[in-house]
Amino acid sequence: MEHKTPDYARRNYLAHFIDGGLFMGGMAFIAADSVLPAAVSQLGGPNWLISLMPILGFIGFIWPPIFTAGLIERCSRMKPLCLISGIPQRLPFLIAGLILIWKGEEDPMLALIAVAATPLISGMFGGLTMPAWIQLMAKTVRAQRRSSLTGMRNTLGALIGILAAIVVKHVLENYPGATGFGILYLACFSVMAISWLFFSTIKEVPTVSSKEPGPFDLKRYVKDLVTLAVEDKLFRLFCVMRVFGQSFFMSLPFVAISVLDAGKLNDSFLGVLVGTQVAGSIIGNLVGAYFGDRHGGKIVILMSRILLFLAVAMMIHPAAATGIAFFFFFGIGNSLSQIGAVTLMMEMAPEETRPSYTALAMFVAAPSMLLFTLLGSVLWSAFGSIQLLAMVGLFGMGISLILLLRVPEPRKSAV
Repeated sequence: MEHKTPDYARRNYLAHFIDGGLFMGGMAFIAADSVLPAAVSQLGGPNWLISLMPILGFIGFIWPPIFTAGLIERCSRMKPLCLISGIPQRLPFLIAGLILIWKGEEDPMLALIAVAATPLISGMFGGLTMPAWIQLMAKTVRAQRRSSLTGMRNTLGALIGILAAIVVKHVLENYPGATGFGILYLACFSVMAISWLFFSTIKEVPTVSSKEPGPFDLKRYVKDLVTLAVEDKLFRLFCVMRVFGQSFFMSLPFVAISVLDAGKLNDSFLGVLVGTQVAGSIIGNLVGAYFGDRHGGKIVILMSRILLFLAVAMMIHPAAATGIAFFFFFGIGNSLSQIGAVTLMMEMAPEETRPSYTALAMFVAAPSMLLFTLLGSVLWSAFGSIQLLAMVGLFGMGISLILLLRVPEPRKSAV
């Protein structure tokens, strides 16, 4: 049963909207899909590290929730937990920026460590309270408005991303190398720090947990997670569908590099790719917000899978034009995927155990994402062929699409 929406629901909606938009907009300055792989490549990083850059932040998010969700379910308030973890979640970007500017040129290895470690460390601190954040949003935003909230957050982030694209192009043209990437990290931190201030204005009504009082039994909690995974067939199908959807990440880290090489373009073209992705993201968020609020999450994920399939197909012939098309389709499809997955999972999971469902869904996605990413790195190192990575990715995306068609829409089931 859903919580009743308190009187300050509109204020909370606005606070969630601005906080999320600024957070994602800040991340656009160091776009994990284009800027960070190029940064690692320029700093002399190995192929396996380049391949991990788009997902390092997510990998950091994935593992902690499985250990904290059980404790979070016993808490009456979620906001304080998120506020505390939000500080170390943002600070690494400041530290990395300063390292890159002051020490990057004379110590490339230190610069490489700073670039790579920051999203991982930030993700780990964010992951500690990710179930709490999901629960807080569920408590403070009506179910019928969650898709639009996710879409509007992403749209604001995309609009900031337009500015970020211009900044990326200008900074890397005038400050090439570690110094330029350091400036981008500082820009990222500045915007994310403001997002924390807006998050602090959210009002939360404490709730009494139905969990048994007393010390937390980790062994029993793990058994409960296993039972959940075995007995909830629809949720298991949802997780397997997402697993095969991770095949997209095989080619993603090497797309920008392949496009730059194929067109003999300099690093400033990354700004064009970021801007193209942002434009697609705006479209995807608006479409996802509309359809998600009215029809639920399944149709939104369905659209995302089709568009991501088209994006990967663009890399059969890498060039400046197909690179732009890739990031445009990726911008739309990735935004739709985020909106659809959050909406579908939140409505599929029972309220009391929603943090555990969140943790389990993220935990299951981790090995597959890592497997596909490292497989992409191996194939890239062995063959240097973006076309091969694209073909394997298309196969996995096709399976994900077929499985998705078997997942029912919870909103229709509840009618």
